[in-house]
Amino acid sequence: MVSLLGYRQIDLSGKVLGVLLLGEVGVVLLIDSFVVGRGGHHGFSSAPLHLAAITSGAPGIAIMFALAGFLGFESTVVFRDEARNPARTIPRATYIALALIGCFYALSSWALVSAWGDKGAVSAAGANPGGMLAETARIYVGSYAADLVSVLLITSLFAAVLSFHNVSARYLFSLGKTSVLSRRLGRSHPKHSSPHHASVMVTMLTLLLIAGAVAAGLDPAAQVFAWLAGVATGVVVALMLATCLSVMIFFRRPRL
Repeated sequence: MVSLLGYRQIDLSGKVLGVLLLGEVGVVLLIDSFVVGRGGHHGFSSAPLHLAAITSGAPGIAIMFALAGFLGFESTVVFRDEARNPARTIPRATYIALALIGCFYALSSWALVSAWGDKGAVSAAGANPGGMLAETARIYVGSYAADLVSVLLITSLFAAVLSFHNVSARYLFSLGKTSVLSRRLGRSHPKHSSPHHASVMVTMLTLLLIAGAVAAGLDPAAQVFAWLAGVATGVVVALMLATCLSVMIFFRRPRL
């Protein structure tokens, strides 16, 4: 399904992602509202305001996951060829995405900790990291909300894969268009106006990676996701730093 949607025009993927995103964000905000309405487990958490709580545990890993949570905000620029007014809409979309993601994560994380209490949240996350949110929904909202969270967790993973596929294809498209890679990757579909060759290439690479992980017997969550997420976050941060430096150097160079 990801391959099919990635091959077609971006509008189709955008509509699918939009519907899934509204459902996923909606159910988390529903849980947040019930937690706030009931006042949390023992009142509202003040841990985010204490330096000791922020520096406890493994701050390096926490920072890595925080950065990973924002990955993709910079990818708006790769859609400029498919935007009506990229000079205006691309910067606006980037800043709006940063603001919404930051506020949503801050509110939801605080509500989740408040739902269990500062110490209880640590214990719950350690005992059941994958089901903590669903259990919170069951306690504060009802069993139907817990079931809904479980379903939307699967759709959120699908949405994430689709988003990564589209962005990766457009990076290859840009590199092909500028002759860094094969110019074939820089061609767009005559009907869908999508980077179809680049999309097929991403599909093939993804299948090879999945086949390699299966052949090696790697655990999907504990090894494939955890290892690659750490590597990807480090690489993306390095790329962002290199990009920022290159922009500064470009504008400091004398014009010919």
